[in-house]
Amino acid sequence: MAVNLQKVTKGQKVSLEKSMKMALVGLGWGAKFDLDVSAFLVGANGLCSNEKDFVFYGNLTHPSGAVFSKGDERGDNVDGDDDGDQEQIVIDFSKIPEYVEKIVIVVTIYDEGPTFGQVSNAYVRVAKIKNADDEVGETAIEYDLEEEFSTETAVLAAEIFRSGGQWKFGAIGQGFEGGLAAMCANFGIDAG
Repeated sequence: MAVNLQKVTKGQKVSLEKSMKMALVGLGWGAKFDLDVSAFLVGANGLCSNEKDFVFYGNLTHPSGAVFSKGDERGDNVDGDDDGDQEQIVIDFSKIPEYVEKIVIVVTIYDEGPTFGQVSNAYVRVAKIKNADDEVGETAIEYDLEEEFSTETAVLAAEIFRSGGQWKFGAIGQGFEGGLAAMCANFGIDAG
């Protein structure tokens, strides 16, 4: 069965296909900055239980194997010039621990100085994949980060959350100043 593409806007929530066992979350952009995609695996209290529930360039794989960054295989795209995804995270829904209520997808600017006001054509997409080696999959959801962020260096882009025994996608698009450290503090991780 083919996946139907849904373009979502800020605040919109959509159900993921029940047949989606693995998902690829891709990030693309069009600016000469180093952007990074990270995932926070949070419980019912909205916080990570420990620092291992934070998947990013310094911790590429969650201990459960449920969420991992493909940064180790694809390298880190630092200039946003390539077509398609420059950063990718894989989610294996069958391995997500029971205590995890949602996976929060965050986009940050690694470089000091630039803000999201200078980033163009940024998007987050969710694709149904058959295995971890699939770098394209069938795109199910696409969310353009069109918001005009002026001073923000981090964006809480989206969340994938449990609801009524099913996984759903929520487009958030909330900007933060303070980069990755601010996002860590927001989810109970000490980035110091």
